[in-house]
Amino acid sequence: MRTLTSIFLLLLLPLTLSAAPGVKGKVIDGKTRNPLEYAHVILYMNNEVISEAMSETDGSFLFENLQAETDYMLIVRLVGYDVYSSTPVRTNGSVKDLGTIPMRQLEIGLQEVEVVANKKQVVYKLDKRLIEASSNLLAAGGTAVDILENTPSIRVNAEGEVSFRGSSGFTVYIDGKPSIFSGTQALEQVPAYQIQNIEIITTPSAQYDTQGDTGIINIITKKEYQADISGFVNVSTSTMGTWVTDLFLTKQNKSSHWYIGGYARQHKRESDFEQEKTTIVNDTITTSHSTGPRKSNGYYYSGKAGWGYTAPKTTYKIDMEAGYGGVKRKGRLDYEEERSTQSVVFEKGAFRSLDDFDIHETYYQGNLSANHSFNEEGHILNGSFYLKYGGNALEYFESNLMDLKNNRQQGHRAWEDEHRWTVRGNLDYVLPYRSTGQIKTGYQYFSYLEDGDYSMQFWNPEIQQFYWRDDIYNTFYFQQGINSIYAIVADSYRSFDFQVGVRGGNTPGRN
Repeated sequence: MRTLTSIFLLLLLPLTLSAAPGVKGKVIDGKTRNPLEYAHVILYMNNEVISEAMSETDGSFLFENLQAETDYMLIVRLVGYDVYSSTPVRTNGSVKDLGTIPMRQLEIGLQEVEVVANKKQVVYKLDKRLIEASSNLLAAGGTAVDILENTPSIRVNAEGEVSFRGSSGFTVYIDGKPSIFSGTQALEQVPAYQIQNIEIITTPSAQYDTQGDTGIINIITKKEYQADISGFVNVSTSTMGTWVTDLFLTKQNKSSHWYIGGYARQHKRESDFEQEKTTIVNDTITTSHSTGPRKSNGYYYSGKAGWGYTAPKTTYKIDMEAGYGGVKRKGRLDYEEERSTQSVVFEKGAFRSLDDFDIHETYYQGNLSANHSFNEEGHILNGSFYLKYGGNALEYFESNLMDLKNNRQQGHRAWEDEHRWTVRGNLDYVLPYRSTGQIKTGYQYFSYLEDGDYSMQFWNPEIQQFYWRDDIYNTFYFQQGINSIYAIVADSYRSFDFQVGVRGGNTPGRN
């Protein structure tokens, strides 16, 4: 036990590395004191450009391996802000910290802007890829699925189903919190215009509970609120009959804001399926050719409201949402099958398969969160509580085998009716121990309850009707609770990034 304790303490010890001469700092908005990302920082020596950098998400930047006892100059530029020019900065034998660099917003005089570079569409980091979505014009009027269509390791088939690294078993997060839906259905509920960035997390850290899934897709939404009352209404449609309409109204006061909004969408897809298949068993060869159309309609209707309050160092938020959504899909396949032995055909057949699928749910959810910032270096503590109820959740599937005269030969129907409760609580603490390194630790509680029943019907060709299979009918009740803690040490040295983490948990309740 003493050995395990020593190993854990060693993970939490700050890394001690010999520092070469350098310059670091943090770019912030001079008025709001918020960190500024993608600020262009230029380092000069004797009026010559020595190096350039873009500020990180927390506004920080770092120049390393500079000459000792040398004077440098810094210039910081960002569209919408006045240019910042520093006084001479004298380096010594370590990294010189310039502290925060406040940028002054331009009030007047911004008449012309010259675009000299485009923001990267894909940014690769240690454990994830960051997809810049706010400037994706091709996805306008669509959803997160449309943004991800051309993303590496993401595939979207003709029916709009998303697979991540070849699997549909992935988790969707919204602003770092698990979505109320899963997989493709979760991605289709987020309008593209609301998305700032999308994180593709292929190797989740110990902070996340992926429950055995292949990875995480985290959607980061836009959070800018204009002063006083503002809002918008969007309406779009297509020749396929797909339509989207939504509205959003918000008011920003000095230290608080509220919002209300609504969203409605029907997303229709049509595709044609064709397949050639050959099966060889011993000396018998079976070949089949199948073709047919498929149609699907994803629908979603929701209303939401929220309120937030910002104190000098603490932010409080409450969000509520209710909605109804689902997917309906129909398909038809016409088969022609032939069986032969030694090139002699001994059996031919033609038949038709009809499939019908429907899944939908009514839901209500609420979220409470608080975030406290101890300083401007990223030392924070945040907590959140999330509750969701899904009622009238029904998954229905029907499959029928017909002859070419549309007479049903075989068929079955299945219903799965459920009620679901989800509870999640998080408490996370972040402690930076230097400009590039930090310790993360936290506690998470997750509870899921599902109550429902499963039943099936089969086709009886003698009486020409469906009948219930009482031996397949089943009621079920499932409850699971998970308590977990985690700790992560992350740092970087020059071009080398790394993180080490540990996670542990228990499941006190499971039925």
